[in-house]
Amino acid sequence: MPMGAGRPCTQPGCGRLTESRESRCADHAHVPFGRRRTGKRTYGAQHRQVRAAVFKRDGDRCVLCGSRQDLELDHIDPAGPDSVENGRTLCGDCHATRTARQGHAARGGGKRRAPCQLVCGPPGAGKSSYVRARMRRGELVVDFDELYQALTGLPVYDKPAAVMRYVQAARRALIACLASDHARPRSWVIATAAAGDERRRLAQQLDAAVVVLAVPEGECVARIAADPRRAAKAEQWRPLVRRWWDTFTPGPAEEQVLRVGGSKSLEPEDAEHRSEER
Repeated sequence: MPMGAGRPCTQPGCGRLTESRESRCADHAHVPFGRRRTGKRTYGAQHRQVRAAVFKRDGDRCVLCGSRQDLELDHIDPAGPDSVENGRTLCGDCHATRTARQGHAARGGGKRRAPCQLVCGPPGAGKSSYVRARMRRGELVVDFDELYQALTGLPVYDKPAAVMRYVQAARRALIACLASDHARPRSWVIATAAAGDERRRLAQQLDAAVVVLAVPEGECVARIAADPRRAAKAEQWRPLVRRWWDTFTPGPAEEQVLRVGGSKSLEPEDAEHRSEER
């Protein structure tokens, strides 16, 4: 009898539950791990170099759950090249779950997952307002500021440093859930994410569209000063806004950058979201 609950077989396209902690089911236990993509992908010196580079880039942790155990190189596009750009670090459990989901979809058993939108920009850009104006009841929003408030019971911008790591852990867990759940609700993830590489990584992890609210520094600071919750410390926010612009780099080619200022509204609204309401 099995010693415990199994996990999906890691053989591409299978997904059957294994016995205990085995990584392959009985039907595929004999398949050599180094040859499971025979004819499509090789696992020689180049693969080892790519694997090491991806692990280093991702901080030697699973990009979905943060685990440092049983790490594997996952190819974002299974049919794509064996390259750093097409790779990400997953733990054995997350990799097995993704493989099983791909097999389920390939067999016609999966629906198109609900979209996720990653909304980025400097402090004061109006990221939360942008999401609130477009979201509907039942959709999920991951907002670091709101998580801080929920976990501490304090006003939204009162953030004791002692609990920061717990809020960060909660955010990582929510993002991991969204990334791995094929039945997720339509969702929104709010982040500053000035670096293009960070936006690209999050977009790949979440299978998300990216919107960047490129609001000028002066406008951001003016909005913060007009916000009763932050007005008293508006000058403390200024260097944070400036740092965002100093470190901003282009992200995925398909990301949508909205450059606005003054009283100009944030348009255009997400066309796909509007079309679903018709």
